[in-house]
Amino acid sequence: MHEIVSLQFGQQSNYVGQHFWNTQESYFTYGGEEESPVDHDVNFRQGRAPDGSDTYTPRAVIYDLKGAFGTLRKTNALYEVGEDQEWDRSLWGGKRTVHRSDPIPPSEYQQHLDAGTEPPPLTTSTVRFWSDYARLYYHPKSLIQLHEHSVHDRIAPFEKWDVGEELFNTLDKEHDLLDRDLRPFVEECDHMQGFQVVASVDGAWGGFATRYTERIRDEYGKKGIWVWGTEEGGTRSKVRTIDWFSFLCIRDYMRRALDVYFGKWHNQADVTSGQASGLGVYSHGQCHCAESIISIVRREFAMAHVCPAGCGS
Repeated sequence: MHEIVSLQFGQQSNYVGQHFWNTQESYFTYGGEEESPVDHDVNFRQGRAPDGSDTYTPRAVIYDLKGAFGTLRKTNALYEVGEDQEWDRSLWGGKRTVHRSDPIPPSEYQQHLDAGTEPPPLTTSTVRFWSDYARLYYHPKSLIQLHEHSVHDRIAPFEKWDVGEELFNTLDKEHDLLDRDLRPFVEECDHMQGFQVVASVDGAWGGFATRYTERIRDEYGKKGIWVWGTEEGGTRSKVRTIDWFSFLCIRDYMRRALDVYFGKWHNQADVTSGQASGLGVYSHGQCHCAESIISIVRREFAMAHVCPAGCGS
């Protein structure tokens, strides 16, 4: 087995990543169906839910800002944790007051999945969050919400490259992010071949991901790192071009790593008219089906059970 641990940084990358994981989920076969040609143990991990049942969830660490996860929660149908259990882990012994915001209603797509019926096609008007079309569950440790910034925050927007670098440096100094978030997934692998990184390259998430990837290279120098760069649609500014060249600097830390940059996205008209040849973007800039390239390349490795160049022994 040659496991791959995936990391996703930011909203743009998580839109791409969710399509990728939906595609991986579609390769599962059940009952008397023909055996899948894909080795699911490469991208998925086996676990056990609190009730003792077996689970199969992505080997993924997913970062996003406060308010970007939509209806996704740390607890779900596989890993339900009661309120009393949550309080038991608290160090505070005094009086507790719970404040809850109104829950986000599930999307129409999710409602159909829950009912076991065929979900409707995705459109720009029905997708609010990348989790709106999630077809699988994640382990609670996979979802990392950064509370320091909120999505769509106009007062302190998470946009500039150096803001992302500064946030990573602060959090890593305080928590050791690799040890807290990544190492649990790495240590449960039998023979890990490397990491898959999906990250925005035209803003703060580019700075955050660059510093994070440097740490991975320092910590796991013999493992391969695949970097898939995403970018918002529209015309790139001079600042974004500078950011992209900064992001390329991580290749100095990645020997024989495979870097793929998705260039300019097709516009929504190309997607709806069928002219988009595998890449698309929602009108508000979120990737619609760019996972095609990732899935095709990664599927070939999963089917062949081989290790890409630079992944170590």
